[in-house]
Amino acid sequence: MNKKGKNLLKFVFGAALLGIISNLISCNQADEGKKLAFKNCSSCHLFPEPDLLPKEIWKKSILPEMGFFLGKGGMDEYLKKKGKLDFYEQATFQQFYPEEPLVSDKDWELIQQYYLTNAPDSLKSNTEVPMETDLEKYFSIKEYSFD
Repeated sequence: MNKKGKNLLKFVFGAALLGIISNLISCNQADEGKKLAFKNCSSCHLFPEPDLLPKEIWKKSILPEMGFFLGKGGMDEYLKKKGKLDFYEQATFQQFYPEEPLVSDKDWELIQQYYLTNAPDSLKSNTEVPMETDLEKYFSIKEYSFD
């Protein structure tokens, strides 16, 4: 094999190796993002799967609001989003939103990536799912008297 052939083989092998390593890192980050999301989200409520809502709602509404509960954004950012707070809202803010972050910037980024990567662009219309309207199949009506 001539020198050009060897260099080409080295290049192809190096590119393939780089692709494999990149894929392994990406998979590991996705797994880590899911673990972090499960750990942090389910510490307050049931774990919401990413396919529960469309990507835009996660991005513009849910993740920013949940960030406040994890200490990712303070009173100043909340005020920019909501406007002036009255006394009750300030007390609520101070009670529920920690002053210090509960997760690192890196972990928060992995959690957000997990949701935004796995959330659908849109949800299926519920017209695609047949609705059961004959509820008497499942329930019986009983008359009660309060005499």
